[in-house]
Amino acid sequence: TFFLQDSLGGDSKVLMIVCVSCEEDNSNETLCSLNFAARARNAQLGPAKSKASGVSDAKLRERERELEASREAVRKMEVAKEEHDAADASHEKARAALVEEVEELRGERRIQLKKMEEQQRLAAQLRVQLASAREEAPYSDVGLLDVLEEDG
Repeated sequence: TFFLQDSLGGDSKVLMIVCVSCEEDNSNETLCSLNFAARARNAQLGPAKSKASGVSDAKLRERERELEASREAVRKMEVAKEEHDAADASHEKARAALVEEVEELRGERRIQLKKMEEQQRLAAQLRVQLASAREEAPYSDVGLLDVLEEDG
């Protein structure tokens, strides 16, 4: 009522809306709200009383400087937050690029492993064929077969 004292008085009317809840968790808050509403209903409205503010011009100017300093601090924090958010976005973009590169490298590695497995399978087949050829022709072109084995 201190902030509204200029508006409360004379022929003014006051309307108060109180929110209450039937939830048990909110019972304390509901009780406090109802008690406040009861006190407000019993308040006597009359002509507004003029009170000397008791606040000097010097104190007002000091408070205004404090308020402006607070506003400036908030502006600086907002700029710092925007810079931080931009850095976060940049880091996320770089991370996504690295993840994509890792996936590409994994794909290339899988392809290379498949090629290597195929080469090993072919080498095994050639060894079997070489052994079979040695059994079929044990005395002919033995030197050629040894050279082929050394190259394989």
